[in-house]
Parts: sequence; structure tokens; C-alpha cells
Amino acid sequence: MPFNTATKKTSTDGLHSLTKLDDSKETVMHITITTLVDNCVYGKNLKGEHGLSLFVDTGTHRFLFDTGASNLLLANAQTLGIDLSTVDFVILSHGHRDHTGGLEAFLTLNTKARVLAKPNIIYKKFTVRHENGMPQLPQSMKDRFIFIEDFTEYIPNVFIIPQIAITYEEDTHRRGFFIEKEGETFRDDFSDELAVVIKTKKGYALLTACSHLGVTNIIEQLKTHFNLLHLELILGGFHLIKSPKEDIERVAYYLFDNVKGSVGLCHCTGIEAYPLFQNRLNKQVFYNHTGKEIKLEL
Repeated sequence: MPFNTATKKTSTDGLHSLTKLDDSKETVMHITITTLVDNCVYGKNLKGEHGLSLFVDTGTHRFLFDTGASNLLLANAQTLGIDLSTVDFVILSHGHRDHTGGLEAFLTLNTKARVLAKPNIIYKKFTVRHENGMPQLPQSMKDRFIFIEDFTEYIPNVFIIPQIAITYEEDTHRRGFFIEKEGETFRDDFSDELAVVIKTKKGYALLTACSHLGVTNIIEQLKTHFNLLHLELILGGFHLIKSPKEDIERVAYYLFDNVKGSVGLCHCTGIEAYPLFQNRLNKQVFYNHTGKEIKLEL
């Protein structure tokens, strides 16, 4: 059965609102980013897996960025005291199983959340060894998809970046991945990949899941959308597992020159890459893990 081909939507009608608490002093609003699923895990009786899922609370809306590889996000959210039934929408970074595997379990729990993704996410994906695309969903869940094709401010201060031009071909990670369209197999160009940007008091926070198209290319794309781009935070995977030292250092040097805020490595970056980033970025860089909570002032 086909997916609902609804196009981008910027209305926030029906989205869950959180009550802003009064205080005798001026209220300071924060955005909170909690890692529900990542390869690494640290304490709190949580579990990790090869996947990624971030829970984002803006103070007025709640959303997920990816759903991990399985239903693990449900158990970890419960342990962390996060009620996933209050999530307003999910943004899918791309169609790989380690980012979409928990989607059906989440949509079963939460019966109202919409799913934002690029249209090509529906196609089957493969590596040389096995299928690794998004699991098949019932039609009722497919009907909850909204396809995003253009730069969109979906809710205030939350931007979806669906078009990523390639400036640095050497920082792309598409080799060994394939996609099936209309019965034919092609090399995957990752035209389904997107990134998310959140405006903060000090600048912007960039959420990227695997950066198959390259974190350097994503940042170059952001420069075309935001004047005087200041990234307070980058959080995500850079797909540098098993990459040569010179490739990792090239990205680290680029980030040193272009990012003044914090850089959170996780998932497919590979823990082995961390010392090379730390050599260049020093205290700017940290390695993310399941259960980590990040607060940014709005």
C-alpha cells in the first residue's frame, strides 16, 4: 500500500503544549535534549544498541529525532521518566533500520504523533550483506507521514534541512549502500537524509544522525540558510567508523575552524575517533551516551 503523499506542513494545530511555570523571577526557558538510544550507555539502568534516538523538549512541544533500532526507546524512556505519549511528532533523519526500527512500537504507543521525513525514505535499503531499510508499517501508520522536501520551520525555532549540497566529496559516506526503486537496485545517494536545527539564545543547535552526506557539507548548507551562523551545539553521528586517520582529522580541523560551541560525538562516529577530535577540539568535544541530558537556553 502506498504512503500518504501529504506535503510539508507548518501549522502547529493540535500539537501538545506544555504549561510554562511562573516564577517570581524572570522565567528562563530551556530546550532539553535527552538521548534515549545510542551505542554507548552510562548508568541509570539503561541499555544501549547500535542506533540513535533523541527526545527533544522545547518547552512548548516535544519531538523525537529518530527511533533507534528496536523498541528499546520505550523501555529507556520509561526508566528516564519520559512519557512518549506526549510526543507531538517524529523526525526521521533517513531510512536506515538503526534509526527507524523503533517507529512502529512508538506509533502504537502514541496514536497522534505525525512522522516527518523525506519522500525517498519509503524505498528499500540494503548493504552488501542484508536489507537495512525502514520496517514495513501498516497503512494506518503510513497515513501519518508528512513528507518534507523544502527548508521548513515546522514549529517556532525548529528547522528541518532536507536539501544538503555536496561541497566536500571526501566527507561523504555512501559506499556499500544500495537502494531499490521500482524493482531496480541503485547505489544509495542518501537523498532521503535530512538534518534538524534548533534556534537557541546563543545561536543554533544542529542534530544530525549519521551524516552520510557529510557533517561538513551539512554545515556548509546551514550557512546558506542562517546569517552569522553560530553553532552552540552539534550532536550526532559522523559515520567515521573505520575511517582512515586523515579523514577523521580533516573533519576535526573543519569543525575547529567553523564551530565555536560544543561537539557531541555519538553512534556511527566511532569511539576510536574520539581522541583525534579531542586532540584538535579539546574541551569543545564530548562523547554522547544513552541517558545524557543537554539543556540549552532559549
